[in-house]
Amino acid sequence: MTDRPDEHPFAAGTGAVGSGGAGEEGGGGERPWSAARSFGGVTFISGLGAAVGLVSNGLIAYHFGAGRLTDAFFLAQSIPLVLAHLLQSGPLPSVFLPIFVRVRREVSAEAAWRLLNSLLNFILLLCAVLAGLGFVLAPWIVRVVGAGFDEATWAASVRMLRFLIFTILSHTLSGVLIISLNALNLFVLPAVLSLLPTLGVVLCVGILAPSLGLDAWILGNLVGPAAFLMALGGVLWRQGYRYRPVLDFRAPELRETLRRVSQFFISSAFTQGQTLSTRLVASLLAPGSLSALAYAERLFLAASALFTIPLPNVVFPELVRMKVGDRLDDLKALVFKTSRALVLLLLPIGIGMMAVSGLVVGTLLQRGAFDPEAAFRTSWALLLYFIAFVPLGYKMLFTNTHHALGKTRVVVIGLCAAQGTIIAGNFLFTRMFGYVGVPIAHVLGQFVLVGVHVHFLRASFPLKGFFWNSSNRRSLTAAVLMGAAAVLLQWLWPAWPETSGLWKGGMLIGVIGGSALVYTGLILGFGVPEVKDLTARVRARFKRGAL
Repeated sequence: MTDRPDEHPFAAGTGAVGSGGAGEEGGGGERPWSAARSFGGVTFISGLGAAVGLVSNGLIAYHFGAGRLTDAFFLAQSIPLVLAHLLQSGPLPSVFLPIFVRVRREVSAEAAWRLLNSLLNFILLLCAVLAGLGFVLAPWIVRVVGAGFDEATWAASVRMLRFLIFTILSHTLSGVLIISLNALNLFVLPAVLSLLPTLGVVLCVGILAPSLGLDAWILGNLVGPAAFLMALGGVLWRQGYRYRPVLDFRAPELRETLRRVSQFFISSAFTQGQTLSTRLVASLLAPGSLSALAYAERLFLAASALFTIPLPNVVFPELVRMKVGDRLDDLKALVFKTSRALVLLLLPIGIGMMAVSGLVVGTLLQRGAFDPEAAFRTSWALLLYFIAFVPLGYKMLFTNTHHALGKTRVVVIGLCAAQGTIIAGNFLFTRMFGYVGVPIAHVLGQFVLVGVHVHFLRASFPLKGFFWNSSNRRSLTAAVLMGAAAVLLQWLWPAWPETSGLWKGGMLIGVIGGSALVYTGLILGFGVPEVKDLTARVRARFKRGAL
């Protein structure tokens, strides 16, 4: 599974880890950090991104369904994304951000911009070489990764890959620009701009698919990321950045960045090997299985981008500052507080989505070329993926914590263990359970990764009461009861007319709304501490007239 919900590895909200919109006009000054403001702004934009992503997935499913051609596209699309993630979107944000911040504070803004230019130019050269090799070697790449494709599907995938391979440039470079804006505490605006890759797909598929077919999808994947890259460059320009064709390997900061990133290469290779192994085993299954799994991944990762990723990423810059300031007690308190907030937020969503996965897929995707068999496969895969929803949130929090503590070796060990588990599980479980073996392997890998992080995190501070505390127990009880209520509401809802999309949409809204009310009532009734504190603060502000 890739790390992002849509075509671009930095889809809406996922790359935003801070606060605010525009910074000081033309000055590039840092803005003060606020977790509540940052999380609220990023989550709002992530919600917009998720909505646009759902529209994109619905259009793709309607026009192209889940068959041999979509299998070919999803495989071709995964190659440049794998290369982009391998280059930078895994370790680079966590490695480059503290170095960039340090250079900017301790040396000068000009030195930070020079470091950014050197890194950009190095990655640009590397991407150009990889894109050229990918274009030439496309037939052999598809032959290996799509080993189960017939000749027609193979030929279609090769053609698509020779277009899409050049998106590695926009994917990778835009990721570096986002990191630089993160370092300036400018992230809501980049999150807004990160809607552009998905909007490009929506516009091209929605308008041109009837005449161009799958070529409209290819065009959207080329236009959207390119527009995103140019827009990010404009934002950095306003912060004082100017591009220069420099590549100074003598700079100690650049060497440090490349050295620390290289430490992650093996773990990144495991991570991207997992993505390729997923595509490989899916290509060996019945036609359409690869597409069904890809649709389920997109829906799962859209929810992840909205809920599991923003909060850990929002607190990461503050974790770095606490470590730099030797405020380890404050760092521990922030990690504990964030973990309880994650459980409170993610448990009901994960359990609720497991309860309504079939209804979600039927409402959002099952129309046009997307037939009932594809909907059945996608809904089962989606249900299994959501078992890992809470562990994914913990993974993000623990990864950022270890990066802040400077323990990158732990992150490497955890990723290698988890991705190795997923790769082995992909081949083993698909032989045992068919296509659902892929999400089963993913879930197992996420639990392995959390276990590795917990083992090493104990050396930094005790974790007694970290998982099993009164707040989490009450949240778990409320979430389980809410899931039961969601199942009951679906059972009680009138079954006719089953073929009406509007009826299904109303049912989905009703079930989700009713379940949310049940969960809200339960956590208020159970007296979850975080909710009680939040309620007290809201009441106090209301009395002061601050709302």
